Amino acid sequence: MNKESETKVEVHYKIYDPQTKKYSTGGYHPGWNDEGKTWKQLGHLKNHLNCLIRNASYQKQKREYPYHKDVQLISFMVVTTTTLTDTELVTDLIKEMDAKKEAKRQRATEVWADKLRGICG
Repeated sequence: MNKESETKVEVHYKIYDPQTKKYSTGGYHPGWNDEGKTWKQLGHLKNHLNCLIRNASYQKQKREYPYHKDVQLISFMVVTTTTLTDTELVTDLIKEMDAKKEAKRQRATEVWADKLRGICG
């Protein structure tokens, strides 16, 4: 029995601080932790950075911009492989066998109908 598989490749992004060895949690007031936030699209990460740059609370409160010059953008590939299970393959095989059995039954019915017409007709 052959197994079929499908592979999907995506690029994800994180913001990493090599000084603390932590990742940004994202949001308007990002923190740092061991896991951080993962952005699945570069556009979403750019939106996050633009929001922080324009965020009035940083300007009003004279808070320091959370991403200093040593912070790094980490991009990584996520590869997902999905393999059809034996159960799915067996189900397909059963459907195919049932279709053949039904076709054989239909032919037998037609043969008997022809014989009956010959006897009775």
